[in-house]
Amino acid sequence: MNRTILFGLVGLAAAVVMVGCMPNQPAPKKNTPDPKASEDAKAKYLLASEPAGAKGVKETRQQAKDGDEVVVVGRIGGSVKPFTGRAAFTLVDLKYKACSDREGDNCETPWDYCCESPDELAKGTVLVKLVDSAGKTLPDDAKELLSMKELQTVVIRGQARKGEDNRISIIANGIFIQKK
Repeated sequence: MNRTILFGLVGLAAAVVMVGCMPNQPAPKKNTPDPKASEDAKAKYLLASEPAGAKGVKETRQQAKDGDEVVVVGRIGGSVKPFTGRAAFTLVDLKYKACSDREGDNCETPWDYCCESPDELAKGTVLVKLVDSAGKTLPDDAKELLSMKELQTVVIRGQARKGEDNRISIIANGIFIQKK
């Protein structure tokens, strides 16, 4: 029996040494689009001029019906990670202030609007999606795909989609990124 325990311990020690000596595996690559997909998406979605008649996110949420064509303006944000890792992101009404808009606030993630009431912020936030012909959200990260970033002001042209829970999303067919 002592031999069995001894061989078991030697085997366990050998396994630990082997695992510890194995080369580190590279971290899996982030879901970044290939350059061709990014150029195609930019050509398809990015608009050269700002669409007229944009309404705020809050107003759009209140007035839009399922299937309505809408033009909505807002800032990318509303959570710590407003980009979902796919071709979707959250947009916040311009009436709300990001933490970086408040004097003396040095928040690390000002785009999460943590200074706003969560219930109130929900009324002024909408999900924007870029979809394929089957209605599925594109797999590439919108941030990388369209070279966007948190707190950018964008104007979205698209179609309103309301779910059973009365949540609204915008299926984008055009995006204009405002310059500061």
